[in-house]
Amino acid sequence: MALYLLLNISFLYGAPMDAMVGKIEIGFVVADHAFGEQAAGVMGFVLSLMLISTVSAMTLAGPRVLQVIGEDFSAFRFLAGVRNGVPVKAILFQSSLAILFIVTGSFESILIFSGFVLGINTLFAVLGVYVLRYRKIGEESRYRTLGYPLTPAIYLSVTLWTLIYILINRPQEGWVGLGLILAGCLVYIVTTRAQVGVIVARDKQVPPSL
Repeated sequence: MALYLLLNISFLYGAPMDAMVGKIEIGFVVADHAFGEQAAGVMGFVLSLMLISTVSAMTLAGPRVLQVIGEDFSAFRFLAGVRNGVPVKAILFQSSLAILFIVTGSFESILIFSGFVLGINTLFAVLGVYVLRYRKIGEESRYRTLGYPLTPAIYLSVTLWTLIYILINRPQEGWVGLGLILAGCLVYIVTTRAQVGVIVARDKQVPPSL
């Protein structure tokens, strides 16, 4: 956290605020003002390598999530296919979505859209700390938070402010992300009820054991 804050402070000192307004490549802008155009090109190259590592991490983690979804919900069973321990179908599905995003949107739009969706997910994840404490779920091994309940409240406030800011200033990316989350909730409710109905119907057909 300290390194992250120091990095942002160095950005603010390295370039004027007006030069960074509306820019995505902040590192490139700061390097250009501090060291010149050649250094900015080097910084842009380093940042591109960092993005490649991020893509690599998501290629490893993302399909595993889709695979588990396919294993838990019969409606998405096609995502659970595995070949030699590799979730091939999930990788192909995620790759298709990634290509669709690249073709239909700019880098800036994709960055804002994905950041908004991830922000909603982290918002509910941290909100879950209050739910666990209130319901006393897993009381013996409950998740401990330094400064509870103040620190989660601060995080939720900042995250909520960020989400509202995106909805106001970038409504297209924000509302599309919100619509995607709501559509996912609807699909989850429908598939869960359908799956429960199938289990109940199956249980009724099985004669009780002697």
